Amino acid sequence: MPYFPRKLIKAVNDWQAGSVAKGRKARKLREAIDAASLDQYLRGCDDVCYRRTALVGSSVKELLFEFYISEETSAWSTRRDFVATFRGGPPDPPVPGVIFKHQPKAGEVVLNMVRLYEHPEFMKSVEHWKAQGLDVSKGIERYHGSQSEIIMEVDQVLHDEIFAFGSNSAMGIAKGEMEGVRPIGKIDLDPEHVRKSFAEAGLPVKKWVFGESVPRIYMNFIHKALKRLDAKFSGRVT
Repeated sequence: MPYFPRKLIKAVNDWQAGSVAKGRKARKLREAIDAASLDQYLRGCDDVCYRRTALVGSSVKELLFEFYISEETSAWSTRRDFVATFRGGPPDPPVPGVIFKHQPKAGEVVLNMVRLYEHPEFMKSVEHWKAQGLDVSKGIERYHGSQSEIIMEVDQVLHDEIFAFGSNSAMGIAKGEMEGVRPIGKIDLDPEHVRKSFAEAGLPVKKWVFGESVPRIYMNFIHKALKRLDAKFSGRVT
């Protein structure tokens, strides 16, 4: 019998195959890992990890009032460059996004896919179960280890773990808030119009901002959210 059982290979393939039903896939993956009594080396990570996410819905409220974002089992990566370019970079206007930087703690790593793909028996096991009829074309064969993925279960990602902020150049220029980028006149904030206008001007529609500017941009984000709340509820409280 191969080193890695069929149930584990299938769970890994299903996880990599797409983002639909990630909760169910995560549960199946944990079950397969527990059943296989997987080596603890494959359930740890010494490297800093990165994750891209959009600031929408409950995540905005959590950052505003609790200074963290709740997470479930999710995909992180040891490669900052991969995360920064994943799905075309920052979310489309007007949705902001962030890249979190997190040092894995004990017990947070569900599966270290980097180490798994480096394991001398992993691909041998994949080939064995392929020969037995297991379809791995949509996950393992398509992505292999290209995403340098670390699957982690992190309860909360703190606001001070924000490593990069997804800056909408279009939104910033329209409000006169971006530095070092020339304005292109009054902008209709319709997303398609934004893309066309910026393409004609040779400007990026969106980009990641790293480094010392991140705390300032984050504070601006919080101030804007507070202003929107104030405007929404102004006059309602007696």
